[in-house]
Amino acid sequence: MKTKRLYTIALCSLCCIQAAIILLSWIVGALLPEWNIRNMLSGEAIRWFCGHFVEFCSSPVLVWILLLSMSFGTCRASGIFGLRISDIVSVRHIRSAVIAASLAGVVCIFAVCMLTLPSHAVLLSAVGTMFPSPFSVAIVPFVSLFVFIVSAVYGIVSNNISSIHEITESLVSGVRIAAPMLILFIFAAMVVNSIVYVVYL
Repeated sequence: MKTKRLYTIALCSLCCIQAAIILLSWIVGALLPEWNIRNMLSGEAIRWFCGHFVEFCSSPVLVWILLLSMSFGTCRASGIFGLRISDIVSVRHIRSAVIAASLAGVVCIFAVCMLTLPSHAVLLSAVGTMFPSPFSVAIVPFVSLFVFIVSAVYGIVSNNISSIHEITESLVSGVRIAAPMLILFIFAAMVVNSIVYVVYL
């Protein structure tokens, strides 16, 4: 209940800030034209907002939230953060799951090292640097994939995840949990880009 209340407050606050930006840009633009504040109610601003809305919402951050939430869903369903007593067959069974997940993690780390550490590695930049490079751009997807693989292996071996359907459901459940964050991100992106548009000279 407290989380829902905070979410409602945050969403309403963003809406109020956006309304204040529109109103203040109109007032300041009319009273103090020497400040060069762009009026959000002008035809140019309306064309900008409609023409660029998808552009400033389709940020890499949106993709990162989706990927991390999907991997979190699998991690949560696997029971890797806490043993679910009802699903445990034996301590040895859980020990096997931990070993299998650890091996999967080692394999993933080894694969990333092979793709980044050699002098002519595939994921390095054209001049051989790691930052910036394709690897640095894909760090969040790599982390998400790592968490997903380790969690899925743990869940399957520990019997917390028993089918491919449950794996896909865990991905969906992660996105479902992150849905409020996605909505807040869209409204926050709208507010931030509106501020930049109004004060940009």
